[in-house]
Amino acid sequence: RCEAVCEAGGARVGEQRTMVVTAGGEAREEVPQDYLVRFADAYDREVQAWVDATRQGRVTGPSAWDGYAASAVAEAGVRSLEGGGRVAVEMAPRPQLYAGFGG
Repeated sequence: RCEAVCEAGGARVGEQRTMVVTAGGEAREEVPQDYLVRFADAYDREVQAWVDATRQGRVTGPSAWDGYAASAVAEAGVRSLEGGGRVAVEMAPRPQLYAGFGG
């Protein structure tokens, strides 16, 4: 950790991924706009879990059904924005093939 304390505020680096700047009784930090920067650790852990499972002859991670469900939720979100209210998520019945996967 590194911290610079100055007359009008300070800056701290090393606790998180970004610098925290304090001045005028406020603390601010940058939120990276690139999702790859913000979620790099999560992606690395997900890929490593997949590699580990593959080495053990197991399958892990999201299924095609999970992708379908995410698309259905996103589509409902767009309809909600267009209509300005709540919208039900509409999905087809889950095929038996995906019965053993997630929720």
